Amino acid sequence: LAGLGSGPVTILSDELNHASIIDGARLAQRGTGTVVRLSVYRHNDMAHVEQLLQGVPPRSRVMLVTDSLFSMDGDFADLPALARLRARYGFMLVVDEAHATLVLGERGAGAAEAMGVADQVDVHVGTLSKAFGSMGGFVATTRSLKELLINTGRAYVYSTALPLPVVAAAQAALAVSHRESWRRDHVWALVRQLGSALGVPALSPVIPLVVGTEEEALRLGS
Repeated sequence: LAGLGSGPVTILSDELNHASIIDGARLAQRGTGTVVRLSVYRHNDMAHVEQLLQGVPPRSRVMLVTDSLFSMDGDFADLPALARLRARYGFMLVVDEAHATLVLGERGAGAAEAMGVADQVDVHVGTLSKAFGSMGGFVATTRSLKELLINTGRAYVYSTALPLPVVAAAQAALAVSHRESWRRDHVWALVRQLGSALGVPALSPVIPLVVGTEEEALRLGS
């Protein structure tokens, strides 16, 4: 976000976005030397998103960033609705597929692929440390945005490249995912099985179990 946020920029962020997105937006506010406004919209509330879009200052570019699969509640962003708003207002849509990569979509490309709007997402962000079983992360975007990030993203410029064995492990995981797509079906069979056993709705592999107080959660955890 800091690399993309050359201002004036308005960043719209879902209130339940992952901490890494929140920190990235705050870094963009502090580290770019330009005017970056951050507006947080109510979770999956498209009416609120549109209200904020209509209040963006003139000449400010807009970047909307959201998780595709939310890491605590286990629900999904309404990516088709966001894609429609993108077509109407012309903002940059950034989707973090950390919890959906290799889990959703015909090719395992994530929730945007599964919902049929992958080509309407400007920046796909993902991690290699979950379904890939490795470490690190990736950004998939256009060639011009890639060059911009390579040259302006401080977290990238001033970090060490991934070790080759880590990259090789990620490549192997991707090959297995393409070759053995039945593994995604198996994951979703386990989702349904666990949801049924717990007696709770299971929308995704992230299944929240709300037990009430902090004391009760600690008791169950012990």
